[in-house]
Amino acid sequence: MGAIEDIIFILTRLPFGSSPAPSEFWVISESVFDLGNDIISNKHWDSKVLFHEFESTIPQIAHLSDDIPFDQAQPVDFPIPHQPLAKINGFIDDSLTIALDAPDSFHRAKSALPLSIDCIFRNKATNEPMAREDILQAVKMLGEGFLCETKIFLDWLLLKRQFQISLTKDKVNAWEKDILSIIKHPFTSINYLESLIGKLNHATFIISKARHFLNHLRK
Repeated sequence: MGAIEDIIFILTRLPFGSSPAPSEFWVISESVFDLGNDIISNKHWDSKVLFHEFESTIPQIAHLSDDIPFDQAQPVDFPIPHQPLAKINGFIDDSLTIALDAPDSFHRAKSALPLSIDCIFRNKATNEPMAREDILQAVKMLGEGFLCETKIFLDWLLLKRQFQISLTKDKVNAWEKDILSIIKHPFTSINYLESLIGKLNHATFIISKARHFLNHLRK
């Protein structure tokens, strides 16, 4: 439900740009990710027998060159009792699947998410009252559905073989430009400041101690 001036309306779709849409869709996407993880961990599931027909459009795993060495991972701060062969997570409509590079785990990781989506969302009818696309889209699956050793996820560049995470170069240049601009000018708009704080807060997921200094911007 939303409101524009004195008009209250009920959403029958969750369009991008609508403020209630992300939180509402997040409930559904969390269910998709949870079901996908349950499917992966189900020992009775044979991914070569039960799978979504869309899986055939997903490319095979993309390996890096053998010339690129594997870095040594740092020891974890606490023991992890359960180590699944693959794991699905995401944020709203962006999903990420991480799996061991092994034949069985790779195929299960590749098949689980499309099957989970197909189980939760209904199929597109031939006589839809309102035009809509299929929930599984080729472009989306090509970008996020196939497994690779480098991936851009939520503006972060993941270098899995090197165990590194960083912003992409275009994001670094854009954010640096915004920071220099607000330092140069004594005044700015509320929307611009909120946008900058959001970007800096995004960066504090990596530089956690920097969150302390964001309090000064929020005053």
